[in-house]
Amino acid sequence: MPGWVGPARRLVLKIKDRGQRASVRLRRAMRADDPNVSLERVQRRLELLLTAVYGRPIPIAPIETNLWNRERVRQLAKRDPRAREPAPGVDGATIYLPPELGARSGDADAIARYRLFALEQAERIVRGTAMLAPLNDPLERDLYMVREGAAIDARIAAAHPGIVEALSDERRAVLARRPPLERFNEAERDVERLVREALSAELSVSPSPSSDPSASLAWARDTANRIRSASGSAANYRGVPPASIWGTVRSSATALPQPGDAGKHFIRTGNTEANAQESRHGEQAQGSGSGTGRSPEADDSAADARGSREAGGAAGRAIDPSPMTTAERGTTSGVRPYDNADEHLLERLPPPIWYDEWNADRGAYVKYGAAVRAGPAQEGDDDWARATLHRHASIVREIRHRFERLRARRALLRRQRAGDDLDLDACVNAVVDRRIGHPPDDRLYVDARPARRGLAIAFLADVSGSTETRVSNELRIVDIEKIALLLAGEALDALGDSYAMYAFAGKTSANVKVTTLKQFTDRNDEVTRRRVAALEPAGFTRLGAAVRHATRQLARQAAGHRLLLLLSDGRPNDIDQYQSDYGVEDSRQAIFEARASGIYPFCLTVDRDASEYLPRIFGQTGHTIVQRPEQLPTALLGAVRSLIKRS
Repeated sequence: MPGWVGPARRLVLKIKDRGQRASVRLRRAMRADDPNVSLERVQRRLELLLTAVYGRPIPIAPIETNLWNRERVRQLAKRDPRAREPAPGVDGATIYLPPELGARSGDADAIARYRLFALEQAERIVRGTAMLAPLNDPLERDLYMVREGAAIDARIAAAHPGIVEALSDERRAVLARRPPLERFNEAERDVERLVREALSAELSVSPSPSSDPSASLAWARDTANRIRSASGSAANYRGVPPASIWGTVRSSATALPQPGDAGKHFIRTGNTEANAQESRHGEQAQGSGSGTGRSPEADDSAADARGSREAGGAAGRAIDPSPMTTAERGTTSGVRPYDNADEHLLERLPPPIWYDEWNADRGAYVKYGAAVRAGPAQEGDDDWARATLHRHASIVREIRHRFERLRARRALLRRQRAGDDLDLDACVNAVVDRRIGHPPDDRLYVDARPARRGLAIAFLADVSGSTETRVSNELRIVDIEKIALLLAGEALDALGDSYAMYAFAGKTSANVKVTTLKQFTDRNDEVTRRRVAALEPAGFTRLGAAVRHATRQLARQAAGHRLLLLLSDGRPNDIDQYQSDYGVEDSRQAIFEARASGIYPFCLTVDRDASEYLPRIFGQTGHTIVQRPEQLPTALLGAVRSLIKRS
């Protein structure tokens, strides 16, 4: 080693250390005279507000601001404290807000802005904005964010008229801080004009421009095509700065960051973590602060790049990962995620949500082992559901009667020192005692308490190709599963607890399709029944990834007990080595993770050979083998009833 290497290395480390100290001093100097309100101070209050408004807990996390690039330095150099704040963001599950907001106008103003940002991003989670965001295309991405921002602002103005004034003020402030048009090329100016037009529209007279994210996506693609055809600079489109009131959208694979994990995000499922690193989208948009990420499963070649991306990163955060080559992945994990997968088809699918898989031979997790593609199910015909419920009307009446008896009713405890209502008998006795000279009893209230803890139940139905098997001249296994889901919905409506329904199938680890039949917050209405009616067999049974995804949804529910019920017809399998014991062991590990998360999994199967592998996956008491497929609906209801009683 040359003699100059050691001194040079020490010099580099010295410069780096001094640069870090200087950046800390710079931040402190810029904020010395600026009062602020920290997110930590209001975070719990905001989460309670969102739970009250939307009926479910929505986590909030601070944006990391310790990563530096040109845009971050440019932000901090501005005199306006609001211009130095990173834009809020959302990843489909978690809201990311600035760690602090300026409070020059008082703490109440900063808290009101936090409240507004939280509602804005919560609407994006409920609406599903992140699920359809075209993160691979900067032009379509920015247009999509403009359309969704206008639609969500109109929705908030209609649903929360009390904050219309604050929302209008924030929109005007954001509009005033937009960069001059001279900074942009022709295509970017077209998008910037649309941003300004949306921000300047009057909320009181602006109808929602898009009914749902799919309509916004269609508009964004049409508009992008028009801009490309009319502008010669569309190929050099670098992006426009995100409007801070609308924030940014991250890949739905992104979850809560942990201390010390700069540039990484985690999906936590039980005791596993699927790390999803973001990468820099070139050096585009020097004034945009936007970046896109690349999945660690991506090849070195640009043609193979895909995976989780971030639209308009709040602080321009970008870390270059060191992805493995395809050959290295095969050697390391034994799983080649994109083998036998149509790459053009994958690009048209929803963004991937990466989960680890368990390699029992190595005794370690395979990072980014499977990609779940989550989205709403297609809808079928009402006639099938109505005819099925009519044909089983007597069973429906019976199960509703049985499950209504299990409903969590509130028990009234009389003569309590605190409670919701006065106990009139106790009050009368206290008055009488006082009149006759006796000391009155201070237990004057009635306290209402639930008879049992609340439940959250998730159904996960296997609709792989093997469910095409006929059990009679009229029915296939998938038809039996559909009937079981319809009857289970009627039963749980009578029970009164929250529940969700999902179906899964897929082909290769790059495309584990999990479709939503009913969310926890949805009603069991005609839409749910049409989605159940539309279920058709396709693909294979990559059980581990589907269980981890359902576990993640269940773990977010604020319930005393969480149950995961699986309907399957056979052994875990796929076209790669998941067909072997690898699939069984990965599914077993996913069940362990669910139990570690406080979730009770239970499986019902119609596979007569299941006794060979089900005890290995679910344990001796965690499954039931139905001898005849037509018994599945009754067995499912019996399993739900016994699990509820046990809980």
